[in-house]
Amino acid sequence: MRNILYKNIKFIIFVLLIVIFKQHNNNICYTLNKEQYYRTIKVGIMINVSSVKIGSSGIFFVVDSMNNKLQFSKDIILEAIYMQSDVKIVDQNGAEHFINLPIKIISDEDIICVNCKPYRGYLELYKSINKINVINVLDIDNYVKGVLIKEMGMTKRIEALKVQAIISRTYAFVNFNKHQSQGFNVCSTTHCQVYGGIEVETIDSNKAVSNTRDEVLLYNEQLAETVYHANCGGHTDSPKYIWKCKNDVPNYLKGVKCGFCDDNPHTKWMHVMSKDFIKKKLMRNNIIIGEIENIRINNKTQFGTTESLEILHSDGSFIINSYEFRIIVDSDGIKSHDFDSVEIYDNKVYFKGKGYGHKVGLCQCGAIKMAENGMIYNEILSHFYPDTKIEKILYE
Repeated sequence: MRNILYKNIKFIIFVLLIVIFKQHNNNICYTLNKEQYYRTIKVGIMINVSSVKIGSSGIFFVVDSMNNKLQFSKDIILEAIYMQSDVKIVDQNGAEHFINLPIKIISDEDIICVNCKPYRGYLELYKSINKINVINVLDIDNYVKGVLIKEMGMTKRIEALKVQAIISRTYAFVNFNKHQSQGFNVCSTTHCQVYGGIEVETIDSNKAVSNTRDEVLLYNEQLAETVYHANCGGHTDSPKYIWKCKNDVPNYLKGVKCGFCDDNPHTKWMHVMSKDFIKKKLMRNNIIIGEIENIRINNKTQFGTTESLEILHSDGSFIINSYEFRIIVDSDGIKSHDFDSVEIYDNKVYFKGKGYGHKVGLCQCGAIKMAENGMIYNEILSHFYPDTKIEKILYE
C-alpha cells in the first residue's frame, strides 16, 4: 500500500459553474491528505433522479442491504422509482417489488444497462435527499476506458491515447474523494472527468488503457495534478494566474512552450456578443456596473496570456481576472481567457483570442500532434509535465 499525500482543493468563488467542454478547472492550491489506491472506483452517473430504467444482456440480480436477492432474466427491463426510503422495482410485466435503499444491481456478465446505456461493473442505488443517486462501481481501468474518447476526442494516435490514459487514471486518484459526501468518488461530468461507459470505448482507446495498466504520473514521489485542456494556443501557463493559488505552484505546472497545436482550428478564434449581455451576466454574479463603454486587456502573464481585463463603464471601472470573466460571461463562446484583442463597435464586443480551455497542464491538441510526429507517450508527458515520472502503482 502506498500512502499518498495530496493537497485539498479550494476553488475560486465561481467553482459551482461547470464548463461544458474539456475544462477540468481544479484548483492546484491544495492541502495534504492521506489516501490509498483502490482497484475499484465509484462513479456517480445519475444524481438526484426520481427513477431509472435498468436491464442487462444477461441474468441480473437486485440485492438489498441484507443480501436478499431478486433475480431477473436478460429480457426484463426494470424501472426503479423512489418511494420515500424505498425504491419500487417495476418490471415490464407490471410486477412490483418494494426494496429498502441502498441496493446493488449485479449482472452475471458484469455489464449493466442504465437507461439503455451499457456500463461495466455493477450499480449501487442510494437515497439522495428525496431522490436516488445511481452509482457505477467498476475497475479503475474500465473507468478510464469510458473516459478516454469523451475527453480526448476520436483519435487513433495510440501514443496520445496512452498519455490521456495515464493522466486520467492519475487525475481520478487525486480526486478520489471529491464526492465522498454523496456516496461516490467521482461524477461523470466535466466537474471531474466526462465518463460515458462502454458505448464510447474504441479498440484503440482500450488498447491504450491496457498498455499503460497501473501507470500513473508522479512528482516528488506524490501523484501529480494532471490537469489538462483542449488547446493551449502555443504555450501552457501557470495556475496561479487563474486559480489564485496562495501556495507555490509545482515546477511541472509552471508553463511550457507547446508549438504543436498551431495548425489546430481552436488555436485562433473570435466571438461576438452584446454589451448588454455582458452587463447582465456580470450583474447576475453581483458585479454591479453601469453601461459598458470599453473593455481593455489590463495585464498579461510572463508567457503572454491575458491575466486580467479592465472594464470601463458609466459609473467607473474595475479590473477582473480574465479567466473569471470567461466563466461568468460565456464559457462556450469564449474558448479561453487568452485574448489577443477586445474591440467594441456600437453595441457589439468582438473578442479575438487563442486556445481552448484553461491552458494549464497538458495540451491535448499538442499531444496528438506530437504523437503524429512520432513521439512516444513518456516523451509527451515529460514535455507538458517536466520533472515528473511514470510509475506503476500498488493497489490495496
